[in-house]
Amino acid sequence: MAVGWGEIMKYAAFPAILACLLLAGCYESKSNLLDTSAARQPIPSSAGWTDTRDSSTYHDRLTARSDGWYDFSEASVDKDGKEGTWESHTVLLNDMGANRGWELYAYTTWDDTEKAYVYGIVAVSNGVWRSDQPNCDTIMGDDPNPPALAIAVAAGAANEKDSGICDFSSSASLFEALRNYSNTDEFWKSINRQ
Repeated sequence: MAVGWGEIMKYAAFPAILACLLLAGCYESKSNLLDTSAARQPIPSSAGWTDTRDSSTYHDRLTARSDGWYDFSEASVDKDGKEGTWESHTVLLNDMGANRGWELYAYTTWDDTEKAYVYGIVAVSNGVWRSDQPNCDTIMGDDPNPPALAIAVAAGAANEKDSGICDFSSSASLFEALRNYSNTDEFWKSINRQ
């Protein structure tokens, strides 16, 4: 278990948050459906840390903003230790309550490519942070019938065949889908990974 803020397990959630920006199949909306007045900042600002994912190394930085959002910045690092261009995203968290000993937070960040807000869940327990993004992709994903897709549609999200996107139009339907998704084996397999 991670002990200091400098250890990657403390920050494992935020790099994964940005993974949804690179993949199809996310929960999305054209306007922000989280409550900015209910912003939560359970993670303190950090001068930075190093993260390795899929054999790539990144330098990451997190800053809590006075408006309740976070600025998350990341730069790739080449094999010689040289940093690439820093990219930044703002991230907002809203409390979803506790489940199985983890505090859960809905998150959103703007995806400039999709011109949409994307959503997922950050889970926190004993100083360890993890995240998961519901996947609606029936083409590129491992499952031709992903649970996140059925959950989103049941909660009222729109999904065009083979688009990989579950489009939400209300906070109530988004939170219903995220809460239901947080009770799936798929979600807990991701959160309980080693």
